[in-house]
Amino acid sequence: MILSFPLRASVASTSKEIISRLNAEIVKALVAPDVREKLIAQGLTPRGSSPEELRQATREQLARYATLMKQAGIKIE
Repeated sequence: MILSFPLRASVASTSKEIISRLNAEIVKALVAPDVREKLIAQGLTPRGSSPEELRQATREQLARYATLMKQAGIKIE
């Protein structure tokens, strides 16, 4: 299974306080009934997570894609 998820990236120098605040606001939006309804209507499953969970999920997805590309003989040009 390949997961799809939108993410918000920031520069490495962004403070943890700002990252935490942004994450809290995004998670709050994802639980709002109108937002959930619109996302579900698009075939998405709204789910908030911590920045650390997103970082780990991104690493796992990149590793999976790298393995699939290697097995398929796909090379980045």
